[in-house]
Amino acid sequence: MSVAAEIQTTVPPLLPGGTMIMGHYGAFREDPLRMFREAALSGPVCRLRIGGITIYGLNAPEAVQHVLQTNYRNYRREQRVGEAVRLIAGENLFTSDGEAWLRRRRLLQPAFHRQRIANFATMIVREAEALMADWPDRMARGEYVDLEQAMTRLTSQVIGRAMLSVNLERDAGDLRESFDVVSRYSIDRIMNLFTPPLLVPTAKNRSFRQAVLTIRGALGKILAERQALGEDEEPAGDLLDMLLAARDEETGAGLTGDQLIAELNSIVFAGHETTATTLTFAFHLLMAHPEILAAVQSELDEALGDRPPTLADLPALDLTRRVMLETLRMYPAAWASSRDGVEADVIAGYAIPAGARLTVNIYGIHYRPDFWPEPDRFDPDRFLPENSAERPKLAFLPFLTGPRKCIGDEFAQLEAQLVLATILQRYTPTLKPGHQVETAIDFVLKTKYGLPVQLQPR
Repeated sequence: MSVAAEIQTTVPPLLPGGTMIMGHYGAFREDPLRMFREAALSGPVCRLRIGGITIYGLNAPEAVQHVLQTNYRNYRREQRVGEAVRLIAGENLFTSDGEAWLRRRRLLQPAFHRQRIANFATMIVREAEALMADWPDRMARGEYVDLEQAMTRLTSQVIGRAMLSVNLERDAGDLRESFDVVSRYSIDRIMNLFTPPLLVPTAKNRSFRQAVLTIRGALGKILAERQALGEDEEPAGDLLDMLLAARDEETGAGLTGDQLIAELNSIVFAGHETTATTLTFAFHLLMAHPEILAAVQSELDEALGDRPPTLADLPALDLTRRVMLETLRMYPAAWASSRDGVEADVIAGYAIPAGARLTVNIYGIHYRPDFWPEPDRFDPDRFLPENSAERPKLAFLPFLTGPRKCIGDEFAQLEAQLVLATILQRYTPTLKPGHQVETAIDFVLKTKYGLPVQLQPR
């Protein structure tokens, strides 16, 4: 047999520890993050069995590059995940493939141009300052502030202002609570093989359907109010205005009302959940490492003095930036990303059959000790140029890579750095005594019990 033929028939190794009938389903349900870390040590590609389904784990930069960059046209959004998201938002940039995805990407991309994003910096700082307005009174009453709740509230406000020019807390009623419902429901469908169809009138299904109606109703109301504005009204200049005006370069067609709601749905959902969880874990890590927290605050004092941060200050806040990057390594909001193969392929020397299900093992790659020595140690200096020059670029995947890289990655990083700087310039957080910070698996990584803190004015 030739070497080429042998490579074509090489089957990826099966991850140890599965059972005869359910495979690795028990380990996946019990602790998926631990399982993903173990998988990342088994080679560039491995096989997992979840019930009767074989999943191919992509555990190395070269495997990820092949699927997300080199041969990306052969891989579509994994249908089970896409179906769960489609239930929430309809057909949108996140759930679509092929020409439908390309058309939406062309329409949305200008809204996330670097210069447009930079214009939001002042608003982000202003919203962070508004969030802190009642903190002195709460501290005087001996209350604790749950920073996870606070960051979720703040990032929803920021995304509402930037994308829709509205106050989501005031104008969209129960929108944030409804997103929580659909997030829990969707991850349950992804992780549980035995969920009843949506048409079955279970309590969870009814709650989910009501939440979807609430979300679509709230966004539909915002859209209708914008469409009703007269031509003499001053445009808001936000994402919604851009989407209303956007036309496909080839066809000249714009987005329908349902398509607009679907895109807004996915952007609002992803735009506040991911950044909120990143900020929450950044505060957690800094409180657990007071020497790094003190160094960040020293950097802020030197660069800013008493004035609030601006876009122009960010190059001087390099430690603050590296703290955010290390947080994204240790707690990537998107901890995995799935694809369905179309045709048979060879990835890192392993044969992958047509129609295969694949998972980009983001979390596992972020903890590979050959890329990240002592991976459980919080060390922002990993991202200094001298410490990262030899590390593969795709060993760090918080926003994925390739044509389907997260469209809002620059906005998310700008927001996170400015919010962290604004809050730590004013306050030193201390975790509530006895509180244990544990990770919860949701559509994004979260804490199980929140992050209650005391805030000492500086």
